[in-house]
Amino acid sequence: MKRFKWLSIFHYIWGGIYFFFGLFIFRIYFDFSRYIIQMRPSLCLNEPFRGDACDSWIILFTIAMHIFLLGFGIVNIMAGLFYQRAKPNTANWIAACVNLLSLPIGTALGIYSLLKLNNYLKELQESEN
Repeated sequence: MKRFKWLSIFHYIWGGIYFFFGLFIFRIYFDFSRYIIQMRPSLCLNEPFRGDACDSWIILFTIAMHIFLLGFGIVNIMAGLFYQRAKPNTANWIAACVNLLSLPIGTALGIYSLLKLNNYLKELQESEN
């Protein structure tokens, strides 16, 4: 359990940051929606984004970004929970690979997670043989 202690703490922190950032984006969208309506003429100039379709695209993008950030945070929190239990799971591999996309802290966390998971799998294979 000690070998995954720091990794679980870092995943909890990183997942919490993304989870609350996702909630913050969602809150900001609704707080500043009146400003978006004022900026609408400058946002909705090109063909696929004219009229009511522009509002639909803005809402769709905001909801997609919100779901991605919340999902990313939840996967990292789940990975931290599995590391704390000292039983890495598929969520750990997913969190490690997706963390590679976040520069620079997420990349360092992802590389460290992948190295620890690889060492864990090697230890399991050696213990079975």
